[in-house]
This record gives sequence, structure tokens and C-alpha cells, in this order.
Amino acid sequence: MGEDDTEEFFKGTGRLRLRAETGMDLYQRPGTEYTRNDAPLRTIATPEGAFAAAARITATQGVALGQFQQAGIVFGRDAAATHRNADWIKAGVERYNARLRASIVVTKAVSEWGLAPLGPFNRIDSDSLAEFDIRIKRDAGGTISIEMKEVASGEWTLLRESYQWGTAPAVIGVYCAAPIDAPPFEAEFSNFSFITTQ
Repeated sequence: MGEDDTEEFFKGTGRLRLRAETGMDLYQRPGTEYTRNDAPLRTIATPEGAFAAAARITATQGVALGQFQQAGIVFGRDAAATHRNADWIKAGVERYNARLRASIVVTKAVSEWGLAPLGPFNRIDSDSLAEFDIRIKRDAGGTISIEMKEVASGEWTLLRESYQWGTAPAVIGVYCAAPIDAPPFEAEFSNFSFITTQ
């Protein structure tokens, strides 16, 4: 699987695999010169208005995640989502201090990073391997919501809301990263869905 699988993935009928090499990241650290916009990602355009998009992410291909390795879903206010000073959100799994975490980064010129336990959402009973379902929604007022599905109940749980994103056409997709000196790794993406909502 490779880049040729992108179209089938976004149709919801295929799987997509991305590989991040050491140092690849999507982050703008405030107060420093650290700005990286080279993480592998695939996106599609969204229409104007409200929507919900979801995907299943298998983050390790059977190899334990290293520090800061991550994979998830990405939203950009416009097609320049990876340009310096662009506005975007990435959310998924990240390994930090030897534990898997749910990780969300909201970027409006600079990045704000937050973590939460991944355990209730991980379909694999492991602290080093991850498979989970994640959803991003935009409402008619321009609020973005990030949710993960609890394994036990099957319910979607809200992890973050972010405001004032507008409702203009944007981009949505998936990414992986291996920041700083994290070793390369691959992530697999499946079960993509996209619907417009009210």
C-alpha cells in the first residue's frame, strides 16, 4: 500500500499507509525557531459548512511507538494547512514519557499541545501499540470538536473543543510524525467517513 491508495481510502473502501522519517513533524513551537511542516499527510477538500469526519488509526504496525511518535487526523483552515503561520489541528495518539496518550495540537500561528490517557479508546490492550477511532466535527458556528470512541461502550467521547474556525471550505485528512530524533515508523489508516451535517 502507498500513495496510490489515497483515493480509495477517502472513499471509505481502502486502507492508507504513511511513513514518517526521523525528524518529520507538524508543529510550531511558540517562542522558538522550531517550525516543522514536513510530516507526511494526505488531505481532501471539505465543502463549506458543518461536517463530521472519522477514521481508524493503527499506529505502529506491530512496533512499539518511540518518544513523540504520533499518528492521527488533521484539519486545516485552508489548503495551506502545512505552511508557516497557517491554522490547523492535529489529533490522535502520541507516545510521551513511555506511555501512549491521546494527543491534540491546536495551531493558530503557534501550536498548543495537550494530552489525555488513551486507555479507554485503545482497541489493543497494550501500552505500546495503538488502534483507535477518532472523529473531528465542525458545526454551523465554526466550532471544531475532537472525539474518540470508547472501546467498552462504543460511545464517542469529547476531548477538545476549539472555537472561531469559520465555516469556509477547508481540508481534512490523516498524518503521522516522528519529531526530533524519534525513529521512523509507519501508521495505517482505514474506515474513513465524511458527512455534511446541519
